[in-house]
Amino acid sequence: MSDSKTFINGLTRDLQRWEDRGFIGIENAPEIQATAATLRGRKALTKLTWVKGHSGIEGNEIADHLASEGRQKAHPDEINLEIPPNLKLTGLKLKSITQSLAEKALKIKKKRVPSYRKKLERRATRCNIGRTQACIEETTGSSPSEALIWRSIRHKDISRRVQFFLWMTMHDAYKVGMYWEQIPGYEHRTNCQHCRVPETMEHILLE
Repeated sequence: MSDSKTFINGLTRDLQRWEDRGFIGIENAPEIQATAATLRGRKALTKLTWVKGHSGIEGNEIADHLASEGRQKAHPDEINLEIPPNLKLTGLKLKSITQSLAEKALKIKKKRVPSYRKKLERRATRCNIGRTQACIEETTGSSPSEALIWRSIRHKDISRRVQFFLWMTMHDAYKVGMYWEQIPGYEHRTNCQHCRVPETMEHILLE
């Protein structure tokens, strides 16, 4: 029983197609793959039923409550998504390969390389994550995990434009302030033209 049509369809109608393409570009792929493997390992028939969310159905309400509690944890629980070798399907089928899929697969593989992941970590990003956690803890009494912050930025209720802005700001990726200090001829852009202090996104938005 679930109120997620996407998850149910992913385990039924779309499963074969997603497996053929190696789950490339599929959101929550590890969870869906692990669930599919568990269902395949069962000997009994399993029936999946969609229910309307927040409609008073006991099991679904309990699941929502537990999910809400999980989102508030400072450190997310470790969930075992390991799939037994005899139930694990890897890779994508040749008949399903397209140029777009191949490019996505290469990008995903590249991001898994430790040296590449290390390059993605910026000192400014770590600082902004820490400040975000501190502000939320001061307001709510609990500090969210880094993973929760990134998931919140990508929440479905936030427009793509705002998601992009938040992502860029969190990485301190906009060309403001100290960015211009090292570029000959543009040093004058370092400071706010009104306050004469180093420009920052926080200063632009709040001062």
